[in-house]
Amino acid sequence: MPTLLENFLISSLNENSFGHLLSWVDEGNGILKVFWQHKNSNQWKEDFAVFKAWDAMKGRMPTETNVKYLTQAKRRFRAAMLKHNSLKLLKSSEKFGYCQILNRTMPEKMLIEKFLIPSLEGDTFKHLLTWVNRNEGIIKLFCQHKNSSRWKEDFQVFKAWDLLKGRKTTTNDKKYFTDSKHRFLTAMRKHSCVKSSGKIQIFQTCQS
Repeated sequence: MPTLLENFLISSLNENSFGHLLSWVDEGNGILKVFWQHKNSNQWKEDFAVFKAWDAMKGRMPTETNVKYLTQAKRRFRAAMLKHNSLKLLKSSEKFGYCQILNRTMPEKMLIEKFLIPSLEGDTFKHLLTWVNRNEGIIKLFCQHKNSSRWKEDFQVFKAWDLLKGRKTTTNDKKYFTDSKHRFLTAMRKHSCVKSSGKIQIFQTCQS
């Protein structure tokens, strides 16, 4: 279960609550950056917004917001990150501190992209998964019926997706393949725009 600090970081990042002060560098690998400006900055009240918000979440409400308080808030935030088992501080630059959230589950939409793009570029599944229009993000997926004489071969995309999601099976019967097809199509329909259905299904990446 995510801790208070993880929840604070991830929700703030996903909502872009602090703009450039707290942002993703590589969301897939859980790497983020925090604006680590010096207290002598001309915009120190704005630059310390992340640390002040973390203090507020922890129940610390200052009677006045001065440089001394914000410097202490920044120190407390850094200390919380340092002692957190699921966070790893990376090399920092002059203005930014870099951190990685460890053991973070990759969002399903990003996992789909990680699965689709290499498979399409490498022609892994041949006619079962191909580009229609690469520039517009349109792909074609072969969705044969389970009664096909080649159902084991035709369902390879769905089986590979199941394995990527950590689902291992001891059986390769039609029920498993039908279920794996349903799981993959559900994920695709959730995170892409369906252009057509039937034996050949066309999907297009949706703009979020």
